[in-house]
Amino acid sequence: MSVTFELDRLVPGTVFLYYGPRRGWLRQRGVAPARVLAIEPLKQIVHVRTLFEGQDGLEVEIGFLPLLFRNLRRSVAMLDSVGELPADAWALLGSWRKQYAQGLVGAFSCDLSEAEELAWQSVREHDATATRENTYVEYAFPRKGHGGVFDTVAVGCMRRTDRTMSRR
Repeated sequence: MSVTFELDRLVPGTVFLYYGPRRGWLRQRGVAPARVLAIEPLKQIVHVRTLFEGQDGLEVEIGFLPLLFRNLRRSVAMLDSVGELPADAWALLGSWRKQYAQGLVGAFSCDLSEAEELAWQSVREHDATATRENTYVEYAFPRKGHGGVFDTVAVGCMRRTDRTMSRR
């Protein structure tokens, strides 16, 4: 059951739990943590960072992912606390906003777990061995393809050990 809330209840830095895909024969859904990075209230877009429980505590899975608020709202299981904003997201946010104003990129219009899976599908098209444990996805967002429609997921990723960025 999703939590009902309005966009004005979210502030940058809000940590929340979101539902993952239904799995197993009982079709149960797990939850995972994420953080709100920024909000575009007029466009109804929320920028989030997804997290997972790693060996040393919470680790970043996808560093920057824009999502339509109505879809985020369906995904949220629980709003938690408000914490500090990571400074490394600001350059990505600025770049996304510039490309968005030019009509080149957009925000995901699906549940957060589906957007996350689309990002990983794009990563794995180029590196079949990529997992959240060995690969950091810096950003993921819809990008216009050859036909002028948003049919491509732009991702930037790196191995957690070598820190060399690969942009796709």
